[in-house]
Amino acid sequence: MHTDDAPRHRPDPGKHAELEHLYRARVEEHDRERPGYARAWDALAAAVLTHGDQLIVPPARPDPRVHTLPGRLRTWPGAGALFTPGEPSSCHANAAQLWLAEDASAIATGYALNTDDGLWRQHTGALADTGRVIETTCPRDNYAGMLLESTEALHFAAANADPDLVEAAIRRPGSRAHLAARAALNSAHRR
Repeated sequence: MHTDDAPRHRPDPGKHAELEHLYRARVEEHDRERPGYARAWDALAAAVLTHGDQLIVPPARPDPRVHTLPGRLRTWPGAGALFTPGEPSSCHANAAQLWLAEDASAIATGYALNTDDGLWRQHTGALADTGRVIETTCPRDNYAGMLLESTEALHFAAANADPDLVEAAIRRPGSRAHLAARAALNSAHRR
């Protein structure tokens, strides 16, 4: 099922079948490493594909958010996205850096529908205060993912950005990273 305004690409049927087979093999490999992964992936893929097109590319390594994404899935349109050039093929780090620099209010991580081939790929963008996606690599048709704010955004940034940038942002009083670090410490002390 697709939403009415969802972009749909019509790949060559032979190529589509080949990709589908390749992607299923990758998911089965992940399932051998992490039993239950294939079932969770299928739920995630079904949720994402309701927002357009026919195939979602499983990442080379198991997606650590495969179990949480379907329940927290939100979408953002690609049309109207803001563009801030970042490092090619470094969307996670680029979005984390924008959040750390206070150039974004949140991080959106999940999958994006690629304009050129109609495939959903793992992707992260940042969100402006207006709620618009800030894209750092190339244009996308659509985004489907989960919103990371405060401590979740800080954990994501710590895992994906330069450690010196993370530390500098945390040390900057009043910054989102500083406030998130304080919230994380307060939460840890309450346990």
